[in-house]
Amino acid sequence: MLRLFFATDIHGSDICWKKFLNAGKFYQANVLVLGDHIHEAKGAVRLKQTLDKEIPVE
Repeated sequence: MLRLFFATDIHGSDICWKKFLNAGKFYQANVLVLGDHIHEAKGAVRLKQTLDKEIPVE
């Protein structure tokens, strides 16, 4: 099963960056995604459409 951790808008915070890097192990995520500003709902819709597809995990 694919487990994805998504975070956004850390704004150069060293504390948030370190937490993001450690989140994979903590949440047992296979993939970490650091997004940029999501100003419109379109970005969230695109992410959901992508995640609804079957993604093979090796």
